[in-house]
Amino acid sequence: MRHVFQHDLDPDLARRAADRAFQTYCERYARYEPRVLWDGDLKARCSFKAKGLKIFATLELRPREILVEIEVPLLLRPFRAMALERVERDLRLWCDRARRGEL
Repeated sequence: MRHVFQHDLDPDLARRAADRAFQTYCERYARYEPRVLWDGDLKARCSFKAKGLKIFATLELRPREILVEIEVPLLLRPFRAMALERVERDLRLWCDRARRGEL
């Protein structure tokens, strides 16, 4: 599933906001073993476990948008909209904080 999140931050600030969102997510949901690996400055590969299954996602920082793609196993597909909602909520929160100079 692919989702585009709009933002108005410069690339460096968008990356810092995404880092903080990941950090918060990893702390809050440690029991799901979240992992984040940046491939350069603009792309991240993410994974976590739920109900014994692994969920993979990629995040790509683009000018004025963040592209999120999530690969959800068939058994967990009823929850993918909820997962995207959570990702967007956390990204929006940290982008708003970055815009206010709180990073």
